[in-house]
Amino acid sequence: MGQGKNMFGVMMVGILEKLLWLYVILIPFMRVPALPLVNQKVQYSDVAFLVLFGLWTWLFLSGKSKLKKTPLLLPAVLMLVMFLPSFVNSPLWLKSFIEFAGILYLVMLYFLLNQLVLSKEMWWRIVRLWVWIAFIISITGIIAYLLPYFGVKNIFL
Repeated sequence: MGQGKNMFGVMMVGILEKLLWLYVILIPFMRVPALPLVNQKVQYSDVAFLVLFGLWTWLFLSGKSKLKKTPLLLPAVLMLVMFLPSFVNSPLWLKSFIEFAGILYLVMLYFLLNQLVLSKEMWWRIVRLWVWIAFIISITGIIAYLLPYFGVKNIFL
């Protein structure tokens, strides 16, 4: 029984890491359809984050994941509390809610990364993936910039 539970934990760590990779890969895809209320503020990476956070939350609530101590959690929570009066007193309630949700999302992303990155090796795999994605985006941008100089219609922008 214990070995099966251990295998499940190892499998879930692998799935969580792959979802984290998917999140990093989806960061550059900014053109999304406009949605009601939020317009284009919700990106594909945000959806991947929600799946990742939901899966981690399920693992935590079912006792299969432990809560690690997170540095800077108290200052992050205090920052959110300090932003609340601005959000509550805003005449543009919906816009303020969306902005506050964005700040909350960044704090949750910080917290989740602290919970999911289990080793230096895992951290460096994610950083290398992010660097490769940034490199590919940079090369694509340079090519998109240079294409019109060679008489090719720009298909990237």
